[in-house]
Amino acid sequence: LNFLVEEKRFDEALTYAARAIEKLSNDETVMESAFKVYIQMGDARKAIEIANELIKKNPNDYVYYLMRGAAYASINDYKNALSDYNKAESLNPKSVGVYVRKALLYNDLKDYNKSLIEGKKALDLQPKSEEVLSAVYYVIAEGYKGLALNSEEKKNWDQALDLWEKAKTWYSRIYSLGDTPYRDYSLKMVDYTSKKWEKVKRIKLGIDEG
Repeated sequence: LNFLVEEKRFDEALTYAARAIEKLSNDETVMESAFKVYIQMGDARKAIEIANELIKKNPNDYVYYLMRGAAYASINDYKNALSDYNKAESLNPKSVGVYVRKALLYNDLKDYNKSLIEGKKALDLQPKSEEVLSAVYYVIAEGYKGLALNSEEKKNWDQALDLWEKAKTWYSRIYSLGDTPYRDYSLKMVDYTSKKWEKVKRIKLGIDEG
C-alpha cells in the first residue's frame, strides 16, 4: 500500500486500502497508509473515520490527533481541527509538527498574529531536519506576508515596509536550506516581497499612489 501511494497509483491504492481495512483493521500501519490514500484522493470523511478508529485504539498517541486534525482542516472544519491539534499539543508539547499545523490553520483563518505565535513556538524547539525547518520558516514567512497585506489595506506604510522585509527574510531562509518542498515557492516569494517592499517605499515617497 505504501508503495502504491509513493508511486501515485492512487486508484489501485484506494482499492487495496478498502480491502486492507476490511481484512487488517487491527494493523495500525495498514490503517495509517489507508488514511494517507484517502487524504490524497480528497476523501476526508473516510480519512476521519480511519483516524477515529486509530484514536480509539491509541487514545494517547498525539500523531493520530494530528492526522485527524489535518483531515478536518482539509474540509475547512477548523473548529474540530483546532480541537485535535490542541489535544495533540497536550499529549506532546515538544512536537514541532503540532505548532506548524496550528500555524497553518491560523494562516487559513487569516489570524496571522496567532500563526506567528505558533510558528515561533515551533522554532523554539530547534528542529534539526531541514525539511521540518523549512516548514517552520514557511509558516512564519506566510504570517508576516499576511500582516503586511493587512497593513497595506490600512495604508500603514511604515508597518508594511517592516513586515515585507521580515517576510522576505524568512522566505530567504527557506531558500538557503537547499532542496526542500518549499524551495521553489520561497524563491518566487523573495521576488514578490522585494517588489512589494519597493512599491510601498515609492508610495511613501509620493512616487506611486497608495
